[in-house]
Amino acid sequence: MEDEKKEKILKVFLYFLAFSPFFLMPLENPDIFWHLSSGKHLLEKREFLTTEIFSWTLAGTPWRNFEWLTQVLYYLLYSLGGFSAIAAFKALIFSAAALIFRKTLSTAGAKSPVFFLPFLTVAVISVVDARADNLTLLGFAFLFDRIQLLAEKGSGMFSRFSARNIFLTALLFALWANLHAGFVYGIFLMLAYSVSLLTAGGGAAGKEKSRKLLFFSLTGAAAALANPLGWRLYSVILTHMRESGAYKADIAEWQSLSPLNAHQLPLFLLLSALLILAAAAYFRRKRTDWANLAPALVFFAAAAKHARLAPFFGITALLFAAKELERTFDGFEKRNPTTRLPENGLSEPEAGGNQNGGIIPPLPEDILLPPARDRGFIEWGKKAFLLFFFALPVFYYSLYLIPQFKRENFYRFRSEGLVSFLNANEKELSGLKLYNPYHCGGWLSFETGGKYRIFMDGRYLFSGLLAEFSSALRTPEAWNAFLKKYGIELAVIENLNQTFRQETGPGSPVLERPFYLNLFPEKDWALVYWDGKYLLFADRKKLGKERASAMEFEHFRANDFEAAEYAVKTGSLNPEKLKKEAEKYFRANPALAEGEKKIFRDWLENMKKAAEKPR
Repeated sequence: MEDEKKEKILKVFLYFLAFSPFFLMPLENPDIFWHLSSGKHLLEKREFLTTEIFSWTLAGTPWRNFEWLTQVLYYLLYSLGGFSAIAAFKALIFSAAALIFRKTLSTAGAKSPVFFLPFLTVAVISVVDARADNLTLLGFAFLFDRIQLLAEKGSGMFSRFSARNIFLTALLFALWANLHAGFVYGIFLMLAYSVSLLTAGGGAAGKEKSRKLLFFSLTGAAAALANPLGWRLYSVILTHMRESGAYKADIAEWQSLSPLNAHQLPLFLLLSALLILAAAAYFRRKRTDWANLAPALVFFAAAAKHARLAPFFGITALLFAAKELERTFDGFEKRNPTTRLPENGLSEPEAGGNQNGGIIPPLPEDILLPPARDRGFIEWGKKAFLLFFFALPVFYYSLYLIPQFKRENFYRFRSEGLVSFLNANEKELSGLKLYNPYHCGGWLSFETGGKYRIFMDGRYLFSGLLAEFSSALRTPEAWNAFLKKYGIELAVIENLNQTFRQETGPGSPVLERPFYLNLFPEKDWALVYWDGKYLLFADRKKLGKERASAMEFEHFRANDFEAAEYAVKTGSLNPEKLKKEAEKYFRANPALAEGEKKIFRDWLENMKKAAEKPR
């Protein structure tokens, strides 16, 4: 009874460890906003978008929107409950995928499938966000479960060429193709298992299962054509694959896996465990479970190129690991001598009869046990093994995940102050050609109601602009050429804590000046808004002298307080002007913490006192 209680407590803790990140990880993926804009347009205009309408740089360019149904779903959720509803949906999708995987492990023979769920969470953690491909992960987990049913038990929706199974497969892939183009990973999974079952030495049964998977994978590929793009959906996927290199420099999920990355290191540990278990299986049984190992290795190769595919490796690899660990422990027990224990606890007489003259009936296999000494060794070995691997996710959670739980819940890169400023000054600013970083485009467009046409966002359409932007940042000269090429008149950039040193004259102090003065010279650009996250510059000529003077932060500006202090102390700046700009800053940032306001006001008071001192 005590052991059962401990086991229940352990299982509850494992479930908490596995599922809590799905609910506690903050929403950060900026792409959700252009999904929301598209979903809103589809529902309000009853129009399927075929051209780009949110930017001024690529307006009218053909856009093959292959995630339209997910966008409608997300916008409906947002309309019902805002970002909280989207976060809840995200958590439920990942939880459902984890529960399906738990069932898959049980189908494959794992006796304690819950033990592997925290490892699954670690494997998928890089994509635990509100994303269009959340539903692809769910579809992949479901498909993997159906494949394992076929491989292990010869049952499930791929076991017979029936009209029902063909219809269900077609329905699954038709729906999937309208939600996300990741259905191709499902087809690839089926093809990988079809090949591995054919070549893994399963005999006639293996060949038959392989043939069925091949048939149903082709059925799925054909059913995926039932989408608004038709066959062109496959063209979009090929374009994505061809241009994926353009995203690598700026978008982490398109980069290669690295063992130096905190949330990717466990994947390399999992790969190492996979290879060790495969080698041990070969030396122990003179064969390896290639039917499950080969797909896992193929998905690792894909993930090694693009980190966003890591969850698929995690799912396939953990199944192989679970099966091999069960075989390892079972095989160790079976290789030890056993003693038959009858119900009275005495050893069975060798004479074949009992003291009453009867014959002891055969005892069930589950009470054939190793000797006590070996049983103790096995149990301690299991505990040590489980403790070591159990400690890994706990260590990982405490090091990497728990700090993330403390972040701002919804899109910490957003700036409500900037959006409010843009909306309040729509008449003066919305007609200007706007530059914005790719991760800002979606929310700037959505939260200003489309009044401001953006420069770019995270869609594949803008891969060329993203690469050009990255090159332009290398030098001030390249940046200036970039601004002139596109005729930029309004620019949003991140407020980075970067400075350069500027001499003020012989015998005078050297000042730390903010980086943006090199990118946006004061004679041409006015800083009209700033906060802790972003800076907004406007072309002086487009604003006009009077408007620029009213909106500009000339002295009270980000990371330039040393220069303001020097100007006050040398008498070239009246502290009252500095105070007026500070009050304008406070009005533009109503969410500014009182503690920060106090720091600024204390500094302003010191500037006033410094100005009163005789020079």
